[in-house]
Amino acid sequence: MLRKFAFWIFAFGLFTSFVADLVAQTPPPAPAPAPAAAPAKIAGIITAKLVKGTVTVQDNIAKIPRPLQDNDQVKAGETVITGKNHDSSVVLVFSNGATVTLKTDSELNIEEFLQDAWDTSLNISEMTAEPTSSTTNLHLARGELIGKVAKLNKEKGSSFNVQTPVGAAGIRGTTFRVVFRPDPQNPGHYTFTVSKPEGDVHVTMQNATGTATAPVAVADNREIVVEVQATVNPTTGQITVTAPAQVVTQSIPPVTAAAISTAAVQAVQAAKEVVIPPAPTQSNTTTNSNTTTNNSTTSTTDNSSTNNNTSNTSDNSSTTNNNTSNSTNNTSNTNNNNTTTSPPAVQAPPRTTTGAGG
Repeated sequence: MLRKFAFWIFAFGLFTSFVADLVAQTPPPAPAPAPAAAPAKIAGIITAKLVKGTVTVQDNIAKIPRPLQDNDQVKAGETVITGKNHDSSVVLVFSNGATVTLKTDSELNIEEFLQDAWDTSLNISEMTAEPTSSTTNLHLARGELIGKVAKLNKEKGSSFNVQTPVGAAGIRGTTFRVVFRPDPQNPGHYTFTVSKPEGDVHVTMQNATGTATAPVAVADNREIVVEVQATVNPTTGQITVTAPAQVVTQSIPPVTAAAISTAAVQAVQAAKEVVIPPAPTQSNTTTNSNTTTNNSTTSTTDNSSTNNNTSNTSDNSSTTNNNTSNSTNNTSNTNNNNTTTSPPAVQAPPRTTTGAGG
């Protein structure tokens, strides 16, 4: 009985050891694949159209103005400036379907314009919604602009903002007008106006503490007029609000409505002339890299073959040199062969020996 009990204890121990070894040898489950990273946005394309009068563009660092002409491209980090003469204006056509008409005596800084890559040609005049998500940040230092923004992909984080020194307009897909100008008759007094015939526009304003107010929606066919007192830093040009803003909401005046309608017609005309080719994608870049690598591999293989041929040639040369008495590499062999093949020395006549001596 004790023997049977001892046997079962021994068997249980072996089984437990076997299971432990099996568990230890079982590889852990592979980690779940990391979620694919969102593709990085690329620089969107802005094309100048219907340039009239004096219009220049300058890099924000070098600040060297150059004339802006039809079909020129404007990049983020550049500022477009229209002259003070009455006819100066330009229509900027964005690759996300937006258009911005910059009016006389205006200064617009393209702070940021990024967009997800697109894989087909973009016909701007046919767009009712942006082709890919985008981020647009403009700064109107002074002047007037009238814009039309195609429906944005808000669910994917798209945004279109126009900032001024005293307030900003957040656009979600609409026709709009933004004006920021000093009052020439009242130094230190500025007017900030946002007009919206239709769509979705929210306005924020800078208060005397330097912080922004909560966004205020602009109703259709209405405009918000903000009157502020502010000071200007003579070194940096920064404008600081010094008193609470006076805000008035009113119907869009007929003159303003007419200006918006005229600009909308011009924008349509400008957009008809702009077709943007497909953007370079990450897959194309990868393909090009692979092609280059393969070419390098082919070159390496060809070089190896050449080296082999060179090696074979050297071997053949060695063979030839073995048969040549003047070869340097085979000098010792040749000398040995000369010793062996030299005429035999004259042998002395044999002598007779006696006994075991030599």
